[in-house]
Amino acid sequence: MNEESLPEKFVKLALPVDFEFMQDNAPIHKTKIVQDFFDEIAFYILTHPPLSPDLNPIEHVWEYMYKCYAKLNLARLYEVDATGQDASNKAENFNKADGVWSAPVSSSRDGVNTTTYTYSTVVAVGKPKDAKTAQFNMTAVVYDTNGTAWNGNQTVNVAAGAIKFSISLGPWPFLADTNKLRFGVRVETKSKNETTPKSKGEKHEGKRDPKNGKIDRMDLGDTMYLDSPAQAVVDGANVEIWSNVDASPDGAIVQWEFPHYTNTLYYDPVLGSTDPTVTDTGATTPVPTTSKPNDVASTSYAAVWAMTVCAAIVATAGL
Repeated sequence: MNEESLPEKFVKLALPVDFEFMQDNAPIHKTKIVQDFFDEIAFYILTHPPLSPDLNPIEHVWEYMYKCYAKLNLARLYEVDATGQDASNKAENFNKADGVWSAPVSSSRDGVNTTTYTYSTVVAVGKPKDAKTAQFNMTAVVYDTNGTAWNGNQTVNVAAGAIKFSISLGPWPFLADTNKLRFGVRVETKSKNETTPKSKGEKHEGKRDPKNGKIDRMDLGDTMYLDSPAQAVVDGANVEIWSNVDASPDGAIVQWEFPHYTNTLYYDPVLGSTDPTVTDTGATTPVPTTSKPNDVASTSYAAVWAMTVCAAIVATAGL
């Protein structure tokens, strides 16, 4: 595909004449022209939607450049009783829900340039024959430089290049007023020297930030971390919540437990890296224009929420 035939919404870059985009899901060719292109210019990220359902140029470019990343895939959204047992009331096919990403919005937050994407969908809760629904929204914000965000009345620090993501839910059809809601994401990391992703199956303990007693930092491995506020905004009020990291055969699952609520739930963690090479690159965040069923093996542009961190940030997101 040459530049003249690209879709209008494709962000056209000053590419070498013989630079070619892959038309399948194969790794990008390691030709000299490609290597020179990435070595000689500072624009490291291709910002465009996928050219086909199975094409993920962003991931292949980053594999070629041997960067590290952490990928978060939506895993769980379900109700538990007062003792923590599964209440058999969950968002069925949660990670396969259909939904739409908004167009990117560039703005300044307290003097920091950010790019924001919002995802919205309605999830089915309960068994198909008597399922109810709940509104689920997710927002990803990439910070160009160090900044702060608010989680209710709680301040959350966001490092340059880190991704502040938030979830918000409308009314949930709880089976009992004493029941709670759990939300979990599966974590997968890859370091600079690895050619394939790996999942951290061991348990990671959250560490309370001594400077801010209401933030838990979870070590995800390979310089990656997840800052989890110890409070969520529940029906407009800040409420203490519980979080942990569970070992799983297919990766570590970071999980948060929220109390029963009536109308609204809002939570605002931050994904980042301690790698000193994380710098302000002016990077932007490519995301799909629509979500598709969860199929990590074929593409991370499917209905999967994936976040890439190191040297610059890429967030390929979906549900």
